[in-house]
Amino acid sequence: MSKALKRKSDGVFEKYKNSYVVSCNESNLTSKQLKHFQSMSRQHTNSHITGDVWISHFNDIKGKLDTRENMQLDKDLQYFLDSKFAVSDLKKGFRVARILDKLDQPIREFYDVMLKDRDSKVDEFSMDCFAGVNPEDLRFFERRFYPAALFYTYCQVHCTGDRHDLMNEVFSLGAGSMTMSMMPEITGMCRECQNCKLDRNASQEEIEKMNMRVFEEQVHDNFQLDYDTDTDEDDESSLNQKNSVSTGFLKEIVERESISEVSTIIFNPFVSEVQNSEKPVNEGGREFQCELCPKKFSREEFLSLHHKILHSKKKLVTQFVDLGEELITTFEKEPYSSPSSAKKAKRALKFDKN
Repeated sequence: MSKALKRKSDGVFEKYKNSYVVSCNESNLTSKQLKHFQSMSRQHTNSHITGDVWISHFNDIKGKLDTRENMQLDKDLQYFLDSKFAVSDLKKGFRVARILDKLDQPIREFYDVMLKDRDSKVDEFSMDCFAGVNPEDLRFFERRFYPAALFYTYCQVHCTGDRHDLMNEVFSLGAGSMTMSMMPEITGMCRECQNCKLDRNASQEEIEKMNMRVFEEQVHDNFQLDYDTDTDEDDESSLNQKNSVSTGFLKEIVERESISEVSTIIFNPFVSEVQNSEKPVNEGGREFQCELCPKKFSREEFLSLHHKILHSKKKLVTQFVDLGEELITTFEKEPYSSPSSAKKAKRALKFDKN
């Protein structure tokens, strides 16, 4: 995922390159725009962070984690997680940002070690050797330990960010995205990557001003961007690694996740299933991923059509007619018939008992 963010950042820089090569004045952003800009800056920082660095930050926050008997979760984080797990909608429910995929296995292994250490201290005569895995331990891991480990690690990197904004970035699908791709928006440059993008040395303040001006241009362009979105090997290996984890009692959780893993086949709604199974290659080398289901498309128009047909929230409503008809139809509009006409239509549809 970090490479995907890096590619998008490079795409932003290439599109607005002229705005980065000249000095600029202070931009006047609204409070809402400023929060979004700060989120984009954090995503740019994420694009430079490798899996080993994420794991290193996770090691720094292990002291905040414990088993269900002793761990006290921050109230704001607990309330946020409860609200996420209370809904089943993909966009509103609990969904971990792929930028943190590399932490999956270390967190599971650490929890396994903590449980073994806890159970080793229990009196052997008070243990039921046939009890197996405690369901409460599984539930605590999924709803408290695992999310807390991810959030505390993310806060370790972005310690100055607003906590609620950080929670959304870690646990909400499409957080920070302004397009149907659900990929977070991102700034085009930072101090770390300016050497390969600029022919001069710019200060941090100057870079931030340039990013703000480009942000205003992105808003004007509705964040539309044409860049290479090919899946990189690092992203695919992180998914494979997630499926291969089988440490201790957590094997049951991992097997359950691996069943629901998404397909990597590019899906085109206008060809047969046989043709789809042959993994067609896109002419432009690009693919458009639907973040609400596993489908992928070769063109953005197909993705738009897919969203309109399969992910629309419109509901079909039955329309009553004055007289019975051979074919009952439905329409995408509110029914206009009165209760009396509905009763009349109902009587007309009754079969003759004689």
